Amino acid sequence: MYESVEALSQIVTERPGKDLSANAELFLKKIRASESYKKILKEYLTYANNFRHGGEKPVVGEPEAESFIYLTGLFVRLAIREV
Repeated sequence: MYESVEALSQIVTERPGKDLSANAELFLKKIRASESYKKILKEYLTYANNFRHGGEKPVVGEPEAESFIYLTGLFVRLAIREV
């Protein structure tokens, strides 16, 4: 799910060689996200990076995993509507 937002950020920002961490500020500007969503995306990045780059993978239940999927969808929807 994270990788879909990362790929979308590369398209929206026209910076295909950059990961989502590097594209976050410009991505948020391009999709006209509010200050609140800027905070949410930063937490989203931190949360996802615990799974992608952390040593021991966190264990989460189905409801938490499902909510991450929904949050990913919200970022995708914001990008589609604003760009």
